[in-house]
Amino acid sequence: MSMIVDKLLHNKHSAFVAFATNIKEDFMRIEDLDLGDVVYAAHQITNDGSMPDCQDGEVLAESGARGVIVMKGHVEEDENRFVFLVRFEDAELNLGRPVGCWSEDLLCAQTLN
Repeated sequence: MSMIVDKLLHNKHSAFVAFATNIKEDFMRIEDLDLGDVVYAAHQITNDGSMPDCQDGEVLAESGARGVIVMKGHVEEDENRFVFLVRFEDAELNLGRPVGCWSEDLLCAQTLN
């Protein structure tokens, strides 16, 4: 099935791409991933003031940056609200320090251009 979805994702027709993306998301939810799994930044991730030794607003990961999950947990008050520590690659493909991310900050696969 994954091979079919990947072929559909490469199709230039937008209806097929939207359909394939929805199928892929149904099978691969961020919340189901675990330590060591590869993810991508869904958007530019910046310091909200919670990262020590960083300026507020400093870019921690560019949109589309590849990373690896190094820790996974949930908010104590809401077990359905997951938080991930992700080490994103820099321009030289070196892993940076762990960055706290919500599920909506991450993608299972790179978005199409």
